Amino acid sequence: MTRLGFNEANLLERITVNLQGRHENGQPVWTAFVADVDYDAKGQRTDTFFAFLSAHFGSRKRSSASLSGNARRGKASTWPA
Repeated sequence: MTRLGFNEANLLERITVNLQGRHENGQPVWTAFVADVDYDAKGQRTDTFFAFLSAHFGSRKRSSASLSGNARRGKASTWPA
């Protein structure tokens, strides 16, 4: 199950997932994959905090522009380098 969070402007801000239907104390356990998305005045994404990457590579926020062209098109990439 996936849960999307939106900001006041109704733009995507976070994505959390309940992996394998896991529950604790009768409540679903949510894992953050995207924890923070920043937008400019035009509503274009400027920065994104990938929570799943921080667990493996340390806390970091990546500018959308830093993604390779292949990653933006959904193709295989070596990112993060």
